[in-house]
Amino acid sequence: MINLNGNEENMRSDTKYLVTMFLMMWAGSTYAHPGHFNDMMGFFAGFSHPFSGVDHLLSMFAIGLLAGQRDGKSIMLVPVVCLSTMALACAAAISGLVISFSEMGILLTLVVSGVLLACRVKLSLPLLLPLVGMFSLFHGYAHGLEMPFNAKGFEYGVGLVAGSSLLLLAGMLTSLKGREKIVAYLGAATAVVGLSLLVV
Repeated sequence: MINLNGNEENMRSDTKYLVTMFLMMWAGSTYAHPGHFNDMMGFFAGFSHPFSGVDHLLSMFAIGLLAGQRDGKSIMLVPVVCLSTMALACAAAISGLVISFSEMGILLTLVVSGVLLACRVKLSLPLLLPLVGMFSLFHGYAHGLEMPFNAKGFEYGVGLVAGSSLLLLAGMLTSLKGREKIVAYLGAATAVVGLSLLVV
């Protein structure tokens, strides 16, 4: 029971009681509306998916490294092309469109981006953006194919973009000026992982 006339210690206890009851009611209302719960599950399924496989994780990180090599406003063009293409490809997969050799394309993303980074090759934007778009096409399609059956496409897609954005940002921050050697080593490691997955 709540004691409104007690001392300070009792009032603190009453406050904890009210907070606990509020949290219990909030949790109950969440499960009483399964649609909201499923929406959140769809978001978190999409958010976690880029982290669920080394190929997806390294690919997004490598694209972030490539983006970080750009100067000025052009640095944002790479992640914008990547995320928008990925979202469209994910939607295409969910709608039933078939894109062949998506898994091979994902592994080639690791090899090509890794070699570019290891050799410190900085492509011009007219070459880099279509390449990133092609990489993202394969990744987005694979993410769409692997969407859980009980997840909603929109929430899953939003989560996918959010999770991929974090990996891209991590790569961009790593690829700051003065870290060229680190980026080259990371690129070489990425290429080796890609080649090893291709031959397995």
